[in-house]
Amino acid sequence: MSLLSQGNWFDADAGNLRNQINEFGEWFTHTPYSAKPNFPSEPDPTRAGATLQMVYERDAKRLMLGMEEAGVSTRSPEVTAMVCDFLSPVRQKDRFTHCLTGEVFEVTDPKPDGLAGITICMVQLGRRT
Repeated sequence: MSLLSQGNWFDADAGNLRNQINEFGEWFTHTPYSAKPNFPSEPDPTRAGATLQMVYERDAKRLMLGMEEAGVSTRSPEVTAMVCDFLSPVRQKDRFTHCLTGEVFEVTDPKPDGLAGITICMVQLGRRT
């Protein structure tokens, strides 16, 4: 059976990512923000936000602190999603709210993988009150 009759490798990659998101995904709300030099960012009404499922990663690493090893979070939180799930492109300064915990994050570095996915590095701003 040829590869063409079953789809191509892009379809397989997108299907694998969709399966991971369906199994391990958590719900986030995307709120587009505009970045202005020397001014605080503010919501951007010209771009549409969305509520979507993404795989959330925040792993602690084991580090030697003095004589003992301790679990310390040394990496910024990341989410992985399908590019096609967003209603508008993700940019720096956009915000995500974790629907379960109310944690609010600001995008620092969106990295599309060139296929179907995007990995978004973020910093935590706080919790929704």
